[in-house]
Amino acid sequence: MSSIRSFAAAFLAAGVLVASGCQDPSEARYGSAAKDLSETRLEVERLAAELAQAEVSAQRAEERVERSRTALIRSKETLAKAEGRLANAATDEVLFRTIQRRLLEDRKLRGTAIAVRVDRGAVTLSGSVESDALRQRVGLLVEEAPAVKLVDNQVVVSTPGNPSGN
Repeated sequence: MSSIRSFAAAFLAAGVLVASGCQDPSEARYGSAAKDLSETRLEVERLAAELAQAEVSAQRAEERVERSRTALIRSKETLAKAEGRLANAATDEVLFRTIQRRLLEDRKLRGTAIAVRVDRGAVTLSGSVESDALRQRVGLLVEEAPAVKLVDNQVVVSTPGNPSGN
């Protein structure tokens, strides 16, 4: 920083000489080059400080990423254990009741008759609904039930003139 001050003093002295008109062309070139050098040094210092700040920010971000990665790994391990416990507890009878409850509690499916059959975690659905959107909804509700391994959605879309969907 002291070299910048002494350079700035020399630059001011050169400026005084220029202002007094006591200079030759080589002094003018020197003064111009000195000014360029001073401005460039200031720019280098500014960029170096900016880089240092960016490096600190990047280091902090890398640390946050690593903490998040570690937390995600732990959470996945916990999830796998929970899924294992759920799979052990999810008998076909429990799945049947869970799925029936999901279908009965869904407001959009009120008034529909959906039959559910569960065999070793595989669910077969049958019945009829009024639209393809409702048919898809039935399938999604069942797919999202924990421990369901497979869904065979045989629900048909019925039309007013053809309630069986055939």
